[in-house]
This record gives sequence, structure tokens and C-alpha cells, in this order.
Amino acid sequence: KDNPMYYMQYAYARISSIFEKARERNISIKSDEVDYSLLSHADEIRLMKMLSKYPQIIKKASEYYAVHLIINYLQELSATFHRFYTNCKVLSEDHALSIARLSLVNATKIILNKTLTLIGISAPERM
Repeated sequence: KDNPMYYMQYAYARISSIFEKARERNISIKSDEVDYSLLSHADEIRLMKMLSKYPQIIKKASEYYAVHLIINYLQELSATFHRFYTNCKVLSEDHALSIARLSLVNATKIILNKTLTLIGISAPERM
């Protein structure tokens, strides 16, 4: 937590680990079976809201040449994801909820990867 780059990379590696465990359990996301209405926990909502800020952050950072906005966003996204991970079990006995949470985690992985790549930081699968 004291090293922001490590903390952001660790979020990505943690997500990769979740998908590895999902593959081991033969759980995969099929877009037609995702019930997003199941995502109602406060930390799920917080993560969705954080993801929705991505386009605005990138636009603002590019308009004002403010790279620090991207770094701040990555730190906040990583912290929001770690909190979600701590409080919301992604792979559970509830298959429908697991699929919905996996979909949310996948969206987080995409945004983390794009944003880390944008600022020249690697997105490691393992740490």
C-alpha cells in the first residue's frame, strides 16, 4: 500500500488470479447470462462508479496535459477494487452472483490494463 505502483499492479495480478481460479472451476462469463441487478453491495456500486469515471479522467488528463489525474485515478481504482475484493467474495456458491461479479472484475481488469499501459507501467499476471 505504501508503493503506489506496486499497489496498482497488485490489483491487476489479483484479478488475474481470480480468473485463473474461475477457469479451474469451469466458470466463465457469458454475456447473455449476466444479471447485473445482483450487484447491489455498496462496494460493488462504488467500483462500478469508479469505472464509469474512466472516460472523463482520460479526457480531462489529455485536455490539460495532467498525467497526475491518471495516476490518482489508478490509485483510487486500485483501492476501490481491493476493498471490493475484501468485502465481496467473487467466486461463491451462488453461480449467478459469481458471474455478475466476474463481469465486474473483468471490466476492472480491462480499465486497469488500458490505464497502466497508457502510463507505461506493466500489468503483471502474477506478483
